Amino acid sequence: MLSCIAEALNLSRAKVPGVISCCPHDRKFREPRMRQELMALLDADGEGVHPLVREALSKHRSMVVA
Repeated sequence: MLSCIAEALNLSRAKVPGVISCCPHDRKFREPRMRQELMALLDADGEGVHPLVREALSKHRSMVVA
């Protein structure tokens, strides 16, 4: 879903904070199991995850898994 948001907004590197602002929303509405699966996907290969989302979640992992 976060990849879809990044694609829809056509984010540039200067707009990475826009993706990061999705992290608290994702944390609030996504089950812990789902967040753990997302992070496991990123740890494995990140296939299918928008590059900007991958970068933002990697840098701000604690916002998602906490």
